[in-house]
Amino acid sequence: MEKLTYVKTDPERTSKKGNNYIPCSIKVESRGDVFINGYGDDETATWKAGDEVDIMITEDKGYVNFKKAKAKNEGRAKHDGAILDRIMKVEDDVKSIKKILKKTSDGKKKTNTETPTPAAPVDDEEINIDEINF
Repeated sequence: MEKLTYVKTDPERTSKKGNNYIPCSIKVESRGDVFINGYGDDETATWKAGDEVDIMITEDKGYVNFKKAKAKNEGRAKHDGAILDRIMKVEDDVKSIKKILKKTSDGKKKTNTETPTPAAPVDDEEINIDEINF
């Protein structure tokens, strides 16, 4: 957590690649008078000096930037949908299996329930090891 000492959000701009963004400049207590830049959004629009915010600060080629730290459950939503789809598929499969099992127990469909007769044991004396090709 970083304590903000300065917050400035500029009006929305368009990058050279045509993407819209909102520049946000901040200063934090731990970095003194250093400007830290990042992208603004609805949350950063509410930030003011004195607030403590959860951010990650990075330095690259002389620039100091920030990103908002991701919430612990953020990113789970996209996985939750895929997991839910898989669970529903498994539940459908289980229902299908139950229907098949019910049909077999109702006598509508018969399966071979007889135990197979085991093969007669082979005497060791009948096997001649010299006749086996390796």
